[in-house]
Amino acid sequence: IGLGLAALPATQAAGQEPPWQVVATGLDSPRGLTFGPNGTLYVAEAGVGGTTPCFPHPLGQLCFGTTGAVTEVERGQQRRILTGLPSFALQGTPEVFGPSDVASAGTGKLYVTLGLGADPAHRAVLPEEGQFAATVIRAKPAQGTVGLVADIGAFELSDNPDGGLPDSNPQGLLSTPFGQVIADAGGNSLLGASHGDVSTLAV
Repeated sequence: IGLGLAALPATQAAGQEPPWQVVATGLDSPRGLTFGPNGTLYVAEAGVGGTTPCFPHPLGQLCFGTTGAVTEVERGQQRRILTGLPSFALQGTPEVFGPSDVASAGTGKLYVTLGLGADPAHRAVLPEEGQFAATVIRAKPAQGTVGLVADIGAFELSDNPDGGLPDSNPQGLLSTPFGQVIADAGGNSLLGASHGDVSTLAV
């Protein structure tokens, strides 16, 4: 994974316990994480993409799959509580776009940003599962329900805050009592979402 490796000691004395502990393994392109109110850890997994359909990207072909997920780690037990989320692999590279951050909104409810890393107009060629790309969703895993909170890709197409080529890749996410704050790394913008409405906070 490569997280924080620079801070680890170069050598470990024989018999000495390492200063860190593995809490989750086997994650596919782990991204943002958060703790729930009961101490449960949630990790967004961007996945490994897929094989079809594919569409052009400035650096190659971006291919769709449903390998994105969110993993829960609770009392030492690890399980994927959301699966089948959109994931996009940039062919010939290790780059993957998909679930990028997760925020807890009380017990049993999560918000998740779903990345795309491309022109949102490409969603037209994707199957139903791919239509959630470049959005924020709200999920209640115990009930098996997922709903759209904010369509960041549609906002990029209609408003394009930075004035560049259309590109949306929602990444960082903060959930507040008044709505969500989203960093769109593709659109170079910081956005606010409330009751389905999206607005620009900064560019």
